[in-house]
Amino acid sequence: MQQTKLITFLKTLSKIEWRELELFLRNSQKEKKKVMEFLRLLKKYYPAFDSKKMNKPYFLSKLYPELDGQSGTKKITDLMSILFLDLEDFLIHKEVDLQEEIKDKLLLEVYKRRNLDVPFFKQVEKIEQRIETQKVRGASYYEKKYWINKEEYGHTQSNRRQKAPHKSFLDLIECFDNYYFHERMLYVLEAAHRERMNAVTFEEIFKQDFFELILKTKTPATLKFLLQFYEVTKNRDYKKFETIKLEVINSIDLFHLPFQKLLIRVLKDYASWCCLNKFISSKGLFEVFKLEVDKNLIIDNNDIESRRFVNAITVSCTAKEYTWAENFIQTHGQYLRSEHRENVLSLANANVLFHQKKFEESFKYLIQVKFKTTNDKIVGKALQLRIYYELKEVFALKDFSKATLQYINRNKNLSVEFKENYSFFIKTIDDLVKLRTHRTEAGIDKLKFALSQKKEIYYSNWIYEKFEEISKHL
Repeated sequence: MQQTKLITFLKTLSKIEWRELELFLRNSQKEKKKVMEFLRLLKKYYPAFDSKKMNKPYFLSKLYPELDGQSGTKKITDLMSILFLDLEDFLIHKEVDLQEEIKDKLLLEVYKRRNLDVPFFKQVEKIEQRIETQKVRGASYYEKKYWINKEEYGHTQSNRRQKAPHKSFLDLIECFDNYYFHERMLYVLEAAHRERMNAVTFEEIFKQDFFELILKTKTPATLKFLLQFYEVTKNRDYKKFETIKLEVINSIDLFHLPFQKLLIRVLKDYASWCCLNKFISSKGLFEVFKLEVDKNLIIDNNDIESRRFVNAITVSCTAKEYTWAENFIQTHGQYLRSEHRENVLSLANANVLFHQKKFEESFKYLIQVKFKTTNDKIVGKALQLRIYYELKEVFALKDFSKATLQYINRNKNLSVEFKENYSFFIKTIDDLVKLRTHRTEAGIDKLKFALSQKKEIYYSNWIYEKFEEISKHL
């Protein structure tokens, strides 16, 4: 029963939403007494819903004690179906309340279905006025503009509008051109980001007639920015990082939400590559992550993915932005999923304390983490290895290195490249321990050469920091 669609949906509700659901059902015309009783029983197991008591025989004994067998089980199944449908209705109502544009679309549809032409066109005018209050004239603006123009000109009684249409049919086409360009560009960037379409040029993706069409639109600045952004990120032109970063900061509000998130995602990927290859500092990479947080683009449907949360902490700590990291944990920890929150926050705090060189405190947080995924285990093991090194726990480090290496090599889900890089990371720590104990010029030169031959080094900032500490004391 824990795996049913009903329980899966109920787990996502906040306490406030649960109360709203109860009120929604009480006010519903199709309310049934048994449905409310069933919901009250389920509430006892909220939010985890993991009790062994939570099964159909238990609910049958509480709701239909006079029934048993197949007929009783069917009653509980029917109740679950009814409650699930009501829950879907409730969540749809909430979504409509949150999104003004959905309300507008539904209201216009109501007027059209009922042949209420005058109210329809009055509402169109209100929506047009609201759209025109937008200060920027980018993707979001043209999307709304195209939609409302389409509603107006597509109405069978458009000639009955009280005020004469102040736009021509060409205005509608122009809005469509702008909207179409931005949507098409969205998918091109998405494809380029996912599939690394470095061999595909703009000329191959967009035909010449398409370019000529776009150049006639009223958004040449937006067009110029998108062309430049694509070319720079596709070709990994590190010399233009600062320029394109500022362009994104200045232009991001021109685009609607999916496009904003994509721009940040591509920029982060590009910045990470630049930072990995030492073309930009960790501060430069941090500024991109900070932009994502400042614009609330790290939050999806009131939720932050655990991996993205930990990455933001790691990047900020590498840039020595400890205050920002601590504030981020305090302000955004609430957006982590409840089932992961405690673990992720413990790992995040361990990361911050480690970079602040509070190694023993960091270790106390780290051992509280119950790692559930391979990625989390790998991140946790890397942190534990570095803590042992810093605390000079040589024997613990040796044993843990061996165990970690075995775990990595036996894991069939990890790529060969990842295993090689992680093994090099562990071997480098082992070499650093030996050099710290017995410093020799030959040993330092050997490690320096090995590092220079690697294109990608995991936790490279920390590795080079430890190497420099040993080298300067030779």
